[in-house]
Amino acid sequence: MNIQKRPFIIQSIERHNTVVKAFTLKPKTPEKIVFKPGQFVTLTIENPKCGPRSYSISSSPLMDDAIELTIQKVGVFTTELFKKEEGDEIIVQGPYGNFVLQEPVPADVVLLAGGTGIAPMMSMLRHIQDSGMKTRVTLIYSVRTQLDILHKDELTHRSQKFADHCYIQTLTREPEDSGWQGHRGRIGEETIKRHVRNLKNAVYYVCGPEPFVKGVEETLLFCEIPAASIKKEQWG
Repeated sequence: MNIQKRPFIIQSIERHNTVVKAFTLKPKTPEKIVFKPGQFVTLTIENPKCGPRSYSISSSPLMDDAIELTIQKVGVFTTELFKKEEGDEIIVQGPYGNFVLQEPVPADVVLLAGGTGIAPMMSMLRHIQDSGMKTRVTLIYSVRTQLDILHKDELTHRSQKFADHCYIQTLTREPEDSGWQGHRGRIGEETIKRHVRNLKNAVYYVCGPEPFVKGVEETLLFCEIPAASIKKEQWG
């Protein structure tokens, strides 16, 4: 997909929770969609009160006739976007961004996501696994509560289907009496060292809110991970 504005149709909308939806967008023209796992596009809607906004693509490039965007409702633009229905038109521009899966793909990839930072990680994960690459993927995903886990069923399924996929879900604000049996707390040194097999030779991708990305990066550097092996994408 060239960097130009093109009309897309909302093909489907999947609600993950009260504030997050996954939009599948299909171009009105038959031209193939070309992008790299991790890149983003910019959306424009017909509303003079809110300007364009950018969102990471969560689908794999293998799906070249549509793109999926996993979006959280956080402001004026997303409030208007969430009013859209299947069949409505939206303008898409892109792809953009250098936060992309390294080529050739490393033997060990570690994906560290916070909240909707899971979106570009889904693109990378889907691309690696659905392409049949011999790459070990470790995904460590941090959200506040169980209700905030995005793509939960698919992530669970992939962890069971692919032997070289380690999926660790950690919750930072889950009530103590909820019955949650998984990991709790922020992503720290212990979690990384326990679950990443090839610690010093893996390539690390970190995405999420700015405080999350900065915290995880500091932890990785404390674990003596080379700075060149840490790729990051953050927002304020």
